[in-house]
Amino acid sequence: MYKILVLLFVAWAAIASDIQYPLTIASDTCHRPLGFSYAWGSFGDEPGQFKNPVAVAVDRDGNVHVTDRENRRIQTFTPQGQYLLEYGNEDNRVMLNPNGIEVGPSGFLYIADTDQHRILRYNAAGQLSGGWQDGDGGDRWRLREPWGVAGWDEGGTGNVYVVDHLTCQILRFQNSGQFIDLWGSSCSSADWLLSAPQDIATYAQHSPFDIYLYIADTGNDRIAKYDYRLNWLKNWGTSGIADGEFKEPSSVATDKNGCVYVADSGNNRIQIFDGEGNFVAKLGGAGELTTPRGLAIGPDSCIYVADTGNQRIAVFCQQHRLYLPNLLR
Repeated sequence: MYKILVLLFVAWAAIASDIQYPLTIASDTCHRPLGFSYAWGSFGDEPGQFKNPVAVAVDRDGNVHVTDRENRRIQTFTPQGQYLLEYGNEDNRVMLNPNGIEVGPSGFLYIADTDQHRILRYNAAGQLSGGWQDGDGGDRWRLREPWGVAGWDEGGTGNVYVVDHLTCQILRFQNSGQFIDLWGSSCSSADWLLSAPQDIATYAQHSPFDIYLYIADTGNDRIAKYDYRLNWLKNWGTSGIADGEFKEPSSVATDKNGCVYVADSGNNRIQIFDGEGNFVAKLGGAGELTTPRGLAIGPDSCIYVADTGNQRIAVFCQQHRLYLPNLLR
C-alpha cells in the first residue's frame, strides 16, 4: 500500500510539473502537455518539398494543405505527411506570392493570392471553383495585399474574413465572394487599429452572436481581438522575448476550446493563450523551429506548423509522459 501511495504521488508530481501557475479557468482548459512529434519536407520543388511554406490549413478529414509560396502552389498531404496532390497553376492562373489559406464554409479552400490582389476558392479535390479580386467592388472595397483569410461556417452559409496587409483593413464577404462590410481606415499603433496584419482566425463559442476574430497584428507585435461585427475588443502583447511578448507574430489559430495559438516568428516559437490573452505555454526552442510563419489545429488536436526556415511542416501533439498502470505492475 505504501508503495502504491508513493507511486501515485510521483505521478501527481509529474503531471503537476506540466502546469503553470497561477491558473485561470480558461488557461487550465488550454493547457495540454504538447511536444514535438514528427515533421516532413525539405528544400526543393519536387512533390513533398518546399520553398518557403508560409501557411497551413487542416480540413475535417485531417488532410493538411500547405501554401508553398516560392513554388507558387498549394500542396495537400495526409496527417502523416504523405503527398496527395498539388494545385495552383491550372488554366494559366498561376499564383503569385500566395499566403493565407483556410478551410471555409462547405469545405472550400480559400487562398490569399497576394500579389494578384485576389482570393481564390478551391474544392477539396484542388479544383478551382471561384474567387474575387481587387476591382470587383469598385470604390466600395479594395484588395491591395490580401494576406490572411478565415472562414466561419454555419450550415455551409458562413462568412469569409480577409485581412489586407497594405490597407490594414478587415473585410467580410459571403462565401460566394459578395462583399458585406469592412473595418479600418488606416495603419496605426492606436489600440483599435492595425499595422501590417498577416493573419486572422475565428472562434464561434455558443451561438452565431458569440463569434470572435483574432488578428496577428504583425506591425504592432500584438494580437487584436474583435467581435463578429468587427468591433474592436482588446489587444495583448508587445515587442520582446518574454512570455506573452512577440517579435513578428505572423499567424494565429484557435482550437475547439477557444484557445489561441500564435506563430511568434521572430522568436522561433509558438505561444499559446486563452481567449482573453492570458499566457498558457510555449513550444519550440532547442532548434525545433526556425521562423515559423503558419499554423493550424487539426481534428486530432495536433498543431501543424509551417516551419518556414527549415522548409518543412512540423507537428506537435499531446505527449503522454506517464502511464499509471505501467507503474503499478
